[in-house]
Amino acid sequence: MEPKVLKIYLGELFKQCFYVANAIDILNQSIHRMSPDISKEFSASEKSYWTNEVFRSAHSFMAHLSNVARLLCPAGAFRREGEPEADFAARSNRVSDRARALSAAVGLTIEESRLGDVMIRDHEEHFDEFLDEWVAAADIDNCIDNKFGKAGDPTGSARFNILRQFDGETNKFYYRGEVFDFQELAQLVEGLIPKVKRALDAEE
Repeated sequence: MEPKVLKIYLGELFKQCFYVANAIDILNQSIHRMSPDISKEFSASEKSYWTNEVFRSAHSFMAHLSNVARLLCPAGAFRREGEPEADFAARSNRVSDRARALSAAVGLTIEESRLGDVMIRDHEEHFDEFLDEWVAAADIDNCIDNKFGKAGDPTGSARFNILRQFDGETNKFYYRGEVFDFQELAQLVEGLIPKVKRALDAEE
């Protein structure tokens, strides 16, 4: 890959990592505001606002984390309807070439490659489809949404029926039957940021 092209990709990767870190900062501020000592003085509207801020920043975290995952660990190209074989092959090669070049430039580790977890990508990339599937299968009368509080590590149907819950003690996000450890994921991205910055500086 030409250095000027790699620089563009590295720049985008750096921005997405920065946006992940920014989402975590806002999430931490919101969690702090929801602590019992502070939130006990809140009006109903204030509590609603800060609860929504928790989940807005959680979704921002997921969206930008998904972009990091797609840049470094893409699922691969899908052939478009009517797309000539040669065009699909060229596009598919660009995807794999870009991922290899970026991974090599930042020295992506096996641990960091876990950011490519298919669920991280798919929950954002196929947001509407996953919601359709969840609605069709969940116990709607007993679902949990926008709950900030201790989750207790639910399993089975109890976990699946959680549309959205954030446990501020464990920093785990329960989302449509899946659980994401934000502490662990944030640490992986925070470790990537200086590596991406060094790779960018090397291309100057």
